[in-house]
Amino acid sequence: MKISRKAACIAIFCAFALTAGAQKSAAGVDSVNLQQTQMATAIKSMSPLGSWQGSTPCADCSGIDTTLTMYGRNADTDSGIYKMSMTYIGRNTTNVIYGRWVLLRGTPSNSNGYIYRLDPNRSGGQFYLHADDSSLQLLDGHLNVTTIAGQGVTLKPVAP
Repeated sequence: MKISRKAACIAIFCAFALTAGAQKSAAGVDSVNLQQTQMATAIKSMSPLGSWQGSTPCADCSGIDTTLTMYGRNADTDSGIYKMSMTYIGRNTTNVIYGRWVLLRGTPSNSNGYIYRLDPNRSGGQFYLHADDSSLQLLDGHLNVTTIAGQGVTLKPVAP
């Protein structure tokens, strides 16, 4: 069987592209892991500002037990690092992620309210409204309370 020069070039190009893509993906994973490790280390020099817990919906399990803890340099800070621990009910799988948060002042319904925005430099970051009773309510991208199956997603305060 004779392979044309064009077919050989295409095969080599495809192999190169697949290898480069795999290396890029591995480098991206290493970068994310390094960033997570750096944030986990950074919170050791910060103070916990609050911790909230609740169950959030899950598409393919009974729910996700979620604990969110915010860390900052001092109590008056408007930004810091968060730690979110998510345990998938029925799967006994726990994921812990770290990220940055910023405090936004004012909401569409309350100019004195405030919102934590998780991962402010990433599109589609999560928003949590800090409600009057110190609980956090998950908001959508338009800063409206998110409802799933007719109920809001609320995290209640717990000791950090």
